[in-house]
Amino acid sequence: MQFHFFFVPLGIINQGRITVHNNKKMETTEENYETTKERRFTLRLGEQDSEALSELRQSLHVSTDVAAVRHVITHYLQLDAALTAQQSENQQLKQQLFELKQRISDFTGAFRRLSSKL
Repeated sequence: MQFHFFFVPLGIINQGRITVHNNKKMETTEENYETTKERRFTLRLGEQDSEALSELRQSLHVSTDVAAVRHVITHYLQLDAALTAQQSENQQLKQQLFELKQRISDFTGAFRRLSSKL
């Protein structure tokens, strides 16, 4: 099963599916964006998303949906970096495999031509 997570910046309403309630006043300046440390939001999930969240909760060995969402948010950058590195490594291995198959094909072709001349 593949999971897709889409993160919406807090304070934004995304087509009525995510509603964010800030506990304290937010201060915005051109130089920095300061927010409170605690945020509350409502997340409405469809049946498939709810099942995916349950599976995620089980795989993370946490007992609540909040803990699972919190884990994903806090570890997202690490997970993304690991996924990107793994994809890069897989691409390199595919390229090496292709080159090896090409060499084997060239060798067997040369061997057949040599065998037919004998």
